[in-house]
Amino acid sequence: MITYKCLLIENDKNVQDLVSSYIEQLAHIEFTEIVSNPLDALSFLHSQTIDILFLSLESKEVMGLDLLKMLEDRPQTIVLSGSSDMTLDAFELGVVDYLIKPFSFERFVKAISRASEQIKLRKGLIKGQHNADLKEVVFLKSGRELLKFVIDDIVYIEAMGGYTKVYTNDKSTVISESISELQGKFSDVSFLRVHKSYLVPVRKIIGISARHILLEKAKIPLGISYRDNISKIVDKIVS
Repeated sequence: MITYKCLLIENDKNVQDLVSSYIEQLAHIEFTEIVSNPLDALSFLHSQTIDILFLSLESKEVMGLDLLKMLEDRPQTIVLSGSSDMTLDAFELGVVDYLIKPFSFERFVKAISRASEQIKLRKGLIKGQHNADLKEVVFLKSGRELLKFVIDDIVYIEAMGGYTKVYTNDKSTVISESISELQGKFSDVSFLRVHKSYLVPVRKIIGISARHILLEKAKIPLGISYRDNISKIVDKIVS
């Protein structure tokens, strides 16, 4: 079993105890250190190899996100915060997940799974990696990272202001590009804009109604200004 070393930067003793109790239940996670002050963690991060960083955003000395900006080689980072105010700023810096305190064990495990998946991607250990490399892929910007997606795995894409969320079969990923930018990366023979906020792969459309595009795992609204494209959609589905 692969074991991941982690570091917690948190000054709240209750949260320290909570995270510690959760990690004790996970055999593949090794607690390396708990640090109260982000600045105190700098030398530790420069001298030790850490796989997963749990980073609290509440600190009197320096903001947690400022610490990330100081690191060139960042561990997979899971943010711990009392509010969602810094969500977009955090994802722009490439964090893997954002937990709102207090968080459940199930939500904590989900964040760990996302982090471990990213670590495996970096090391090329994901099962089926070689087969995926033979498929058509696209690299999309998430914070400072470029993440690889197998195009056939994308279920749909949703706009989030200047960002987007890419949905695949088992997860969603925030991308630091607008839906218009992503539309330009996919030719209209594979993806179609059906709403100002949605981009869908034509091959995954299983039905069309007056107001919705039906996918196997989702129902996507069909925008009024996009209804003229229905015949175009149908032609592509049957061709």
